[in-house]
Formats: sequence, C-alpha cells, structure tokens
Amino acid sequence: MADQEGAERRPSLWRNSNLLILLSGQWVSQVGNNLFELAVYWYVLAQTHQAADLGWVGTAMALPGVLGLMTGVFVDRMDHRFTMVRSDMIRAALSGLLGVLALLHVLPLWLFLVLVLLLMAVGTFFGPAATALVPQIVAEDQLAAANGLNASASSSAGLIGMFGGGIVMSLLGPILLFFLNAGSFVVSVVSLLFLRMPRRVPARRAPGGGIAQLYSEWVEGFRVYRSIPLLRTLLLTALFVNFAGQGLGVLAAAWVKGPLHGTAFDYALFGAAITVGAIAGSLTAAGILRRFRLEEVLPAGIVAIGAAVVVLSRIPLLWVTMVSMLVAGMAMGVMNTGLTTMMQRIVPQEKMGRVFGTLGALMTLANPFGAAVAGGLAVVWSVPFIYFVLGCLILIGSLPLFRLGARPAGSRVA
Repeated sequence: MADQEGAERRPSLWRNSNLLILLSGQWVSQVGNNLFELAVYWYVLAQTHQAADLGWVGTAMALPGVLGLMTGVFVDRMDHRFTMVRSDMIRAALSGLLGVLALLHVLPLWLFLVLVLLLMAVGTFFGPAATALVPQIVAEDQLAAANGLNASASSSAGLIGMFGGGIVMSLLGPILLFFLNAGSFVVSVVSLLFLRMPRRVPARRAPGGGIAQLYSEWVEGFRVYRSIPLLRTLLLTALFVNFAGQGLGVLAAAWVKGPLHGTAFDYALFGAAITVGAIAGSLTAAGILRRFRLEEVLPAGIVAIGAAVVVLSRIPLLWVTMVSMLVAGMAMGVMNTGLTTMMQRIVPQEKMGRVFGTLGALMTLANPFGAAVAGGLAVVWSVPFIYFVLGCLILIGSLPLFRLGARPAGSRVA
C-alpha cells in the first residue's frame, strides 16, 4: 500500500527534468545516427556501384559490437554521464573527418571502412553507459514507461532522420549527412552537461589491478548474464535473427535500387517504415507486457519479423516492403522495451555496464558475419532470393523460444 501511495505522489515522467534533458539530447543524436547509417551505404554504392562492397561496410559497422564483451567493464569503472560525453566528442570528430575527406575526394574505400569502424567502436562505450544511466534518474516502477518513451523518441528521431536524409541525399548527396551527424553528437554532449545528478561512486573493488582484475570483473558480469535462463535461450535466437537482420540492412540499398527501381527517398522510406513500427511498438509495449509474459511476446515477435521478410521478398513492390517493415518494427519495439526493462530491474546498478555490454556483444556476435555473407552472396544470388533465405532463417531462429519454461505468476516485466 505504501509503495502504491508513493507511486501516486511521484511526479510523472514529463516532469522529470533529468530524463527530459537526456531524451532531448539523445533524440538529436539519434537523428544524426540515422542520417549517418542512411548515408554510408548509399555513398559507397554510388562510389563503387558494387553491391558486394555493401557487405564490407556492414561488417565495419557491426564488427565493433563484439567489443561490448569488454567495454562494459570500463563503463562500470567510470562515471556514466562523462563516459557518454567523451564518446560523443570523439564520434563528432570522426564523423566530421569523414565528411571533410569525402568532400575533398580523398576517401578510398579502405580508409572509409577504418573510420567507420573506429566511430562504431567508440559507440560501444556509449550504449551500456546510457542504459545504466536511466535507472539513476527514474524510479523503478517507472522504468517500463521510461524505456518505452525512450524507445519511441529514438524511433521518431529515426523517422525524421530517414525522411530528412532521403530528401537531403536526393538534392545534395550523402556527404552532407556526415557533417549533420557530427553536429548531432555535439548537441548530445551539451545536453549531457546540463544533467543535474550526484556523481556515481564506483563500487569498492578487490585489491589488485591490470588485466587480471579486469578479467575478474568481466567474468562477474558474465555470471549475472548466465544466471538468467531467458537470456541463455535468447542467445541462440539472437544469433540467427541478427545474422539475417544484418544482411537485410546491408542489402537494403541494393533492394531499393534493384528490384524496386527506387530512388534515394524510397530507400529512406524503407527505414522510415521500420521506425514508425518501432514507435507504435514501444508506445504500446508497457500495456502488452502487462497482459502477456515476455516469454510469450518474444517468439511471437520473431515469427512476425520473419514472416514479414518472406512476404516482401516474394512481392517486390514498395508498398508491400513498407507494410512488412512496419510490422517488423512494431515487433522489435515491443521486444526491445521488454528486455531492457527486465534487465534494468534485476541487474545490480554497479554491474549494469558490464552486463549490458556483454549482453549487447553476445546478441550481435553474428552481425559481422551476416554483413560479410550478404555481400558475398550478392555476387552470385539475386537480392530477392537472399531476402527470402534470410526471412526463413529468422523463422528458424524463433524455434528455441517456444521451448521456454513457464515463469512464476506475476513476473511480467511491465
């Protein structure tokens, strides 16, 4: 009863100034991220005219995700906010350098890939720090709503980034988007500096240091991950789904330019449909997860994504692609909100960085391989057939989730 009365007296999320400042800065940064992701593939395809080169770009963007296995350990040792600030400052510089070199026509593919890889590697520090920061500024019973709000804000930023990026690329080309991405990181840095919160005191650590101590702390975080049965089962599914999903993203530009005979703006619509769906999914996630267990939501969501990809691969029409991506985005919005909320509630604050880093890295282990394989297959197979195969892989990946055991009553995450 006391908890209920406390929740009734607690201010709404819309009056939480720290959360609003954080979300506003991250919203601008997310716009920049989507502009950047839209630009890199279109830029390379316009420069080389080889769909196989998109696989190299996808690999450079996905490979740093594996660093999350260790970056979380460093995140837990540092202040979360200033970890995010330093990360965004470096990413702003790298994105601006990409724009300058591209503008001067001194950006060979190998250097482009190196700079993209570095930019994404720095981002592996930002993600775990940002996720661990939310429980420091939001009450536990508001986490699901806050994560849904955060996810919907990110998705709306993606929508604007996709539409705006499509228009800019159609009129002025993709290079300008590199500079806009750099500017978005600067805005994020400024917003983070306005947060008013006590500096986090790192947990007391065992005597010793160096590699041995870092390894010990990483193992501790990995044990927390392994202690959650749902996550152990989800890993196998994630390997299938992320392998296929990375291939879908890498070949999206070739899909739009090829079978759909589309323009840069049509390519933007491809991503916009996913983000619209993700907005709807994240906004409704709290309600859905109150009615259904996460173990029920996850397999249904994976099946919906796989079926959507299979359908669009067989019917190469823009509107079919849009509807299919809308469905896939809705499923992802619900699943991601549920998983994030569950982890924030059960993982100790002092271990969040390494646990979220480990989780993110394990879930994306297959991404670099998916990007590389998709690029290689584009040399010998048609894009529609590759999409069909990838959709079937996603459906196969859902099978382990149907074997999840029943959770105790009342264990819903929302």
